[in-house]
Amino acid sequence: MKLTVTLRDLISAVSEYADDENEIVATVVHLIRSGRVRLVGGSWSDDFLESPA
Repeated sequence: MKLTVTLRDLISAVSEYADDENEIVATVVHLIRSGRVRLVGGSWSDDFLESPA
């Protein structure tokens, strides 16, 4: 099941369980690139997904 969320909501949810900022960033990037979440609220998401790892 793919969740549709804003980037702010995704970061907020992940930060409740992550130990530090690096883990937050890594988890958010993984969730977006894997297709498990779909971001809404901005046209920049396509550029974000295509940027090099």
